[in-house]
Amino acid sequence: MKNYFLRLPVKLRLYLPLLASIIISIAIVILSSKLNFNLLIISFIIILIFSVTVFFITEESIDRFLKQIDVSNKRLSSAREALKESENRFRLLFNSTTDDIFLIDCELNIIEVNRQACDTLGYSRDELLSMKITDIKSPQMKETIYKNRDEVLKTGKFTYETEHITKDGSVIPVEMNSRLLENNNIKYIMIVARNISERKKLERKILSAVIQAEEKERERLSKDLHDGLGPLLSAIKIYLNELVSGEIDEKEKNDINKYSIELIDEAILTTRVVSNNLMPRVMSNYGLVKAIESFCKKINLTNKTIINFNSVNYTSVDQTIELIIYRVVNELLNNTIKHASAQHVNIQLEVKEKEMILTYEDDGIGFDFEKMLDDPRIGMGLKNIISRVKSVDGIITICKEIKKGFRVTIRIKTEM
Repeated sequence: MKNYFLRLPVKLRLYLPLLASIIISIAIVILSSKLNFNLLIISFIIILIFSVTVFFITEESIDRFLKQIDVSNKRLSSAREALKESENRFRLLFNSTTDDIFLIDCELNIIEVNRQACDTLGYSRDELLSMKITDIKSPQMKETIYKNRDEVLKTGKFTYETEHITKDGSVIPVEMNSRLLENNNIKYIMIVARNISERKKLERKILSAVIQAEEKERERLSKDLHDGLGPLLSAIKIYLNELVSGEIDEKEKNDINKYSIELIDEAILTTRVVSNNLMPRVMSNYGLVKAIESFCKKINLTNKTIINFNSVNYTSVDQTIELIIYRVVNELLNNTIKHASAQHVNIQLEVKEKEMILTYEDDGIGFDFEKMLDDPRIGMGLKNIISRVKSVDGIITICKEIKKGFRVTIRIKTEM
């Protein structure tokens, strides 16, 4: 009935109460006058005059008031629709994210969760809303949750790694981004939990690659010393023993001296080669840019692969970073030459806003990134590159498109 009345025109809504009041007034007069006709007529005229007078005096104000109410109702209706639409958009975003989202209170009770959290953990929304955040933590991580909560309450936000337990008992490593919220003087904590299982798997691969690369480098160095320097030193020792024996004539003694000097010179040269493999002399003398230019120039002489190297605003940075970049470029070029069948390679080195950026691309046959990482026979070079970059907290982005050449971008902060 109320909604029907509100749908009537404003004027009609104004007249109906007035007409009703006149009828009621006449009825009261009739009942109270005991059907005295003259008094009835007089009362009716007085009521009518009074009603018409009141109507004309208040009609404009009432009409304006009712119109304002009508406008307010329309605005309120629009606001409700807008709020409903906003809530729908928020709910859509809240439930469409690929991260798990939790809203908890300071007592660690779960107040709200998104659909992804339910899917990840295997619980229904109602089940999670009856739990504490500690109920989904692995046993070894439950002790840290209170410390992490206190840190959020103290600083307003906190990021840390922990583990969640699903309904079926599976353990999921997650990165928690927590932020303090406040509504009506009540504090809440919003948590965005990201599954980092793949990242952990990659980190294990990288760690394994680092260990293998270190062992491979030690093995190579050991082989260089054993096969290159070892025989030379052994031969020099034999000659020195001959000299000490005193059973040789002057001519043989001179020959032994001559051979010993030649062997010593060769040993010095071998030492330089081994040392140069550890720290290229051209780089230590002239810097990273000259070292890369020299290396590219040697490859360009073969006329098999054309390498274009360009440096932009380059300034010398930490020697460790420069050596890593030099080794990475060497490894990338080695992979391109051996596997990519590329005609052209473009390399750009830039220092921009306290960050070194290396961009490398070739027009070769490309490769399957995931397959390469999983194959220990052919993926070592790529793993070495990743491990070197990660060792200085660098970011490496590799194009994963198969059969479309190869592109990699490496970013390393120059202030470590």
